[in-house]
Amino acid sequence: MIGLKRLATGLAVACIAAIGAQAQEAMTKVDTIGDWTLYYSEALGNSCLITRTDAQGRQLQIGVDRRKMQAYAGLFAKVDAGMTADKTVPVSFQLGDTTFTGQATQYNKDGIQGGYVYFNNLNFAYELARQKELVIHRAEGDDIDVDLTGSANAIDAMIICQVATAE
Repeated sequence: MIGLKRLATGLAVACIAAIGAQAQEAMTKVDTIGDWTLYYSEALGNSCLITRTDAQGRQLQIGVDRRKMQAYAGLFAKVDAGMTADKTVPVSFQLGDTTFTGQATQYNKDGIQGGYVYFNNLNFAYELARQKELVIHRAEGDDIDVDLTGSANAIDAMIICQVATAE
């Protein structure tokens, strides 16, 4: 495993070689890294992303969007959470002692609801790889705790995949 700061920088650099895949787009499984799954999608611009589904059936995705030159993180589930597709809402993320804020885009398609946020903050990427838990604070609704166990190794694998599939 590479160092965490190098890993976070690699995630930012990988933005050059990826495209985001929100929720249920066609993906090909590449590998399993602990509880995480690495996917590749040619249809989504030769993108690699990682996912982890928790005990509550929520899927966390981390990837990068070549068009926006930014990384993204998304959380999706087969639930009726009252999400309005493409509506943006304020959100904050607690990773250890650090809080990050941003705008999440809500997702609602084919019974899958959730949201995703684009980011280009290397500290956010570093903390996603370093911390064991992400707490999402939403303006509307309860906080959501997301297990990040194994994220460093999974992000490392995603970066390697991104670089390998760059055009």
